[in-house]
Amino acid sequence: TSPARLQTMVQLAVLSPSTGLRSLHALDLELAAPGALPLAPRLWRLPRDLDTPPPSVAALLQPLARSTTLPGLLDGLSESPPPPTLRPWRLHFEAHAAPSEVRASDLLCAVAQRLRGPPAALVDGDAAAELHLVRTRRLWYLCAGRPLRAAPAAHAWARRPFSFSAATSHHLAALAVSVAASASPVAPRRLLDPCCGSGTVLHAAALRGLRATGVDLNAATVEGAAANLAACAPAGGYAFAPTVAVGDASEAAALPGDADLVVASLPWGRNMRLRDARALGDLLESVAAALPEATFVFVSAAPLTEELERAGLAAARVVPVNANAKHSSVLTVARVGGGRRPAAAAAAPPLATAEILEGGG
Repeated sequence: TSPARLQTMVQLAVLSPSTGLRSLHALDLELAAPGALPLAPRLWRLPRDLDTPPPSVAALLQPLARSTTLPGLLDGLSESPPPPTLRPWRLHFEAHAAPSEVRASDLLCAVAQRLRGPPAALVDGDAAAELHLVRTRRLWYLCAGRPLRAAPAAHAWARRPFSFSAATSHHLAALAVSVAASASPVAPRRLLDPCCGSGTVLHAAALRGLRATGVDLNAATVEGAAANLAACAPAGGYAFAPTVAVGDASEAAALPGDADLVVASLPWGRNMRLRDARALGDLLESVAAALPEATFVFVSAAPLTEELERAGLAAARVVPVNANAKHSSVLTVARVGGGRRPAAAAAAPPLATAEILEGGG
């Protein structure tokens, strides 16, 4: 296929490398780019160009040439090399198929001999075109790459002043917010985290331009979340500053009534003595009753089958998170359904001191 024709082809997306989050990365991309097709576990063909890729995508590749064989690709490059604007260049190899008998260095040398201009290593300066030789099970591609480096806001969050051992990772929080936003039937404007912990989900939501509200039972955790969000606001450039408050999300009075999204990394389940705690069912039932039109995304240590049914929520998707790790969990996308509208939750008895945990954020 000629490079001129390939300039109009849609992009390829390389997903982030974490094997434990592979199913979640795939779900995130499926929802963000309906019609995307997997060419390999980490390589997808997009139906359209993505101006703002979801957090599952590590790099975007624009095909410049392709062939069913490497000799065919090399012949095509000899006849129609990539445009001279792609110089100086760096060349990378990505194998999304079974290992080749030919060494990667030999493959790169064969392609490099057919490129115009010098490699970046021989030129002063940092500006260079990132080129990728990509092998899939059926095709060989030469692509121009656009790596998606972590934003300053992610680095700032890694240096936040308050955290704890069970805090949700920034990447997982960003994926959960992205999945919720893409799964929502309306353009979302406000997000609620009913057990906000250190504020990671709120930070991820604010980076998407959402109004974010967090609630947590633990006053010290809420104070820490507020400090985190204030410290990261300059790097995050929040359009709307997230708000946090001490409150019990199992009580309707603690909840905003206009949230489109409810995203939470639930603390119950990481501590197995609380796996069947009534407090979790009360929380889900209260939030579902207060926000019947919202889209819900929960990260939990175990499936929420009984709790969702009690709250009148129907799971649309359930995917594993870190399935092979010691502390695996699942992500559930849900909406009000199951044949009944959830009733208002009854007031719950006070939790014992040992049962009060900060949220997973």
